[in-house]
Amino acid sequence: MGEDKEEGDEDKEEGDEGKEDGDDGDWDIDECPSDFDPDEPCEGTWETGAWCYEGETIWYCEDGSWTNK
Repeated sequence: MGEDKEEGDEDKEEGDEGKEDGDDGDWDIDECPSDFDPDEPCEGTWETGAWCYEGETIWYCEDGSWTNK
């Protein structure tokens, strides 16, 4: 009762600080195609959504090459 919340913070849970509204932390990343070869060149960037996952590894395109750094 005696706790003052800033306007707009009513629905935020503890630990949600720093998250934007609508950002639940989940990313929509597709599984890599069955013929995916990380040694092949790629087009796009991580910013344009050139992402996929293979097992536990997430791959993204950077400067024409797939990387998983």
